[in-house]
Amino acid sequence: MQSQPPFIPNFPPIEEQSSIDIKKWLLKILSIWYVFVICIMLFLVGCYYYNRTIAPLYKSTSTVLIEEFKQSKMVGAQSVMQDFGVGAYRNVNNQIVLLSSYSMVKRTVDSLSLNVEYSFEEKLRHYPFYKDAPIKATFINKENIPQGLSFTVSAIDDSKCQLAVKGEDSFRNFSEGIRYGELVSLGSFSLIVEKSDYFITSMPDINFIYRTTESLVNEFSNRLSIDFVMDQATIVEVALESPNPRRDVDFLNTLIQEFLNDNLERKNSEAKKTIEFISTQLFGIADSLGISENSLQNYRTDNNVIDISSQTQLLIQKANDLESKKSALMVKRDYYQYLKDYINKNKDENLVTPSTIGIEDPLLNAYIKQYSEAQVQKQMRKEKDPYNVVIVKKLDQIRSALLESSTNAIDNTNLLIKDLEGQLAEVQKEADQLPSKERQLLSIQRQLTVNDTYYTYLLQKRSEAQIQQASNSPDNMLIDAARSLGRTNRKKSRLNYIIAFMLGGGLPLLWLILLEVFNNKIKTKADVEAITDLPIMGVITHKKSDSSIITMNHPRSTFTESFRSIRTRLNFMQGAKDTLSVMVTSSLPGEGKTFIALNMAGIFALSGKKTILIEYDLRKPKFAKYLNEKNKKGLSNYLIGQCVLDDVVVPYQNNLDIVFSGTIPPNPGELAANKAANDELFKELKERYDYIVVDSPPVGAVSDAFSIGQNIDNTLFVLKHNDTRKDIFEGCLKQLKNNKIDNVGIVSNNVTTKHSNYRYGRYIYGKYYGYGYGYGYGYGYGNEEGNGYTED
Repeated sequence: MQSQPPFIPNFPPIEEQSSIDIKKWLLKILSIWYVFVICIMLFLVGCYYYNRTIAPLYKSTSTVLIEEFKQSKMVGAQSVMQDFGVGAYRNVNNQIVLLSSYSMVKRTVDSLSLNVEYSFEEKLRHYPFYKDAPIKATFINKENIPQGLSFTVSAIDDSKCQLAVKGEDSFRNFSEGIRYGELVSLGSFSLIVEKSDYFITSMPDINFIYRTTESLVNEFSNRLSIDFVMDQATIVEVALESPNPRRDVDFLNTLIQEFLNDNLERKNSEAKKTIEFISTQLFGIADSLGISENSLQNYRTDNNVIDISSQTQLLIQKANDLESKKSALMVKRDYYQYLKDYINKNKDENLVTPSTIGIEDPLLNAYIKQYSEAQVQKQMRKEKDPYNVVIVKKLDQIRSALLESSTNAIDNTNLLIKDLEGQLAEVQKEADQLPSKERQLLSIQRQLTVNDTYYTYLLQKRSEAQIQQASNSPDNMLIDAARSLGRTNRKKSRLNYIIAFMLGGGLPLLWLILLEVFNNKIKTKADVEAITDLPIMGVITHKKSDSSIITMNHPRSTFTESFRSIRTRLNFMQGAKDTLSVMVTSSLPGEGKTFIALNMAGIFALSGKKTILIEYDLRKPKFAKYLNEKNKKGLSNYLIGQCVLDDVVVPYQNNLDIVFSGTIPPNPGELAANKAANDELFKELKERYDYIVVDSPPVGAVSDAFSIGQNIDNTLFVLKHNDTRKDIFEGCLKQLKNNKIDNVGIVSNNVTTKHSNYRYGRYIYGKYYGYGYGYGYGYGYGNEEGNGYTED
């Protein structure tokens, strides 16, 4: 015989109510008010100790005016020279980046000597020292100090102290007494601890660490903030925030002074380079000028020549003009050669700009400006900055362009000089026709003019550069020196308390919400009413007892009264019929249907009516276990015709008879579905008894109950509080309706009330059910028992 396939009902999704029951949630919250109080108190206490560990933060600020364009009082080449050399730095955004750049912060850190940091601990909080530490630590071989070391000095007396080192394994347990001023060797480095001017014998334990310059620069760079004080303004606020405001004030003042000095140095550097270049040129021409002057003086004296003819004067004037042009070209050629040598040597120092010596070449000026801007960008970044690769590539491209441009300019200038030399040769031919004395005088005069023009031109340019250097001042200006604005995280401590209070109250509330969202179990009457409009026949509270049929053994208990209420409702539904048959079922095993069936039979028997209880669960009967009886011949034997009804009816107590399940058959489903046998059974039972109670298998697991449902007047569907799933419950009710099982009522079992109809507390039982379809037609389900009546 083939095995019967399992009955699996189709459970549709449940439509949840969209409205929020405020009263329900208030009752839930009030029911665990102590959990909210405990959580809030724990969070507030934790916040208190957390706030004790937070060091107070102080904000220090300074304001700086950054001028993007400063009107020069000079004109012409001088004005161009003043602005061009530092033009790349005159952009406001560039200057802000420069102010917070790695190189600028490093210069500031180096000038302040901040590598050793001192602090002491009091009431869970660290307090820093700055220039007022009771001790002074001097490190020898600083580069060999391992990272992560911390030092603690504890005063012993005026001459000795205890030094402890924590960090690496080799220093983990190092602690010994030393004398102040004594050199302590610690492996790869040494340390001297001295008393400072603020030393006191009763000083607390002093902690100090050695900070590398790199770590200090990174720290200040990360904390440094620069913001415009308002839109359309070039005044910026430079700020720092830390527990050590005095150190921050010193740092800001030093940083801004370094920034102003750097700006002035860059401007003066342009003038210095120009002066050095011109002075080099003057050094070579000064001797030639002196020789020419002496030659002219000696010639006039020896030849008694005081004046010359008008024709000679015209030739001298013409030669002077040509020599002046040639001198200017020679200066330009020397500059182009200087530029070419600069590029070939790949120097990073500032360039002498063309405008300082009167060269107006737009293309060359554009290249040099781009080169200066690229140098600025490179200097603003760390050496390991990945963007430096792009900047270096850009500098190489500009150098190539400058080299090509300077080479072409030298060639062009040589052509112009050669042309002027040709014109001078024509003048010389005219001079050769003059008398001998005038011709010699003209030659000496022309050489003197060449040297004098060249020398005078260079002197003029050097004077301009010297005037520029003397008149230079920083483009930017300090408006407000750094000052501390007071503590900034005082309100944060209060905010922490507010956050702690909200978290302490929010976590239990979130826990309640999650339980509600993810719990698909029936908990309240509202949950049942949201699924079905079937009447709730009664509520059975959780009860601990050694008796299975409590209604008969304790007829006056409140527990028994719950079953009397159900009996009354069933009788009302029955109307004028003489016999009442009731089937007790549930969705799944473990929900207490057997317990309900036993006690319903007991309460019917107490009324003095003849009652029979039938164990229709042929798969796993439990009556024998509950009633401490042996499983005798029973229902299965009757259904297969082995015996008659009188053979299987077992008298139990007054007015109560029981029919046990009998021998467990291999085909319980087929026996339950035997309509003829069922009809004959119930026909005979209704003739003998007033009340018939049937304990049927759970409808959510097997379909046996539907086979006998046609012979039943009323059905009690048992659900277990906090255990029965909503979706399975709804699906089972639809299956009952589809199989035309009418007059169904709901019984809520195992309800534990405490202070509220909505909080049922913990049910004290455990369970485990497994369904297995093996050989034959049967199914098996097991139960891991606990306290209370929760199993079938």
